[in-house]
Amino acid sequence: MGRLLTAVLRSMDQGFYLDQMSTWYEMTGEQTWGLRFINFLHENLGTTFLQGLDKLCCYRLTSELRAFYREYGLQIGGGNMSKDLRD
Repeated sequence: MGRLLTAVLRSMDQGFYLDQMSTWYEMTGEQTWGLRFINFLHENLGTTFLQGLDKLCCYRLTSELRAFYREYGLQIGGGNMSKDLRD
């Protein structure tokens, strides 16, 4: 699951998003992430897998935001931050 998420995020970095289609595409024009891909995952891996992928996305987002906040607090904010984010 983690490898799939890493591959999808890497392809999003190298691609583009079309708002009209609600889909991410690679530079070659191939669909990377969208409703068709989510439907494929649901049909082949099930609802439990999608729930786990959602939790992993939330964890990764929270982790990245904490790291950003930690760096921001140390470099720009003068070092003021709560104790739980200092670790």
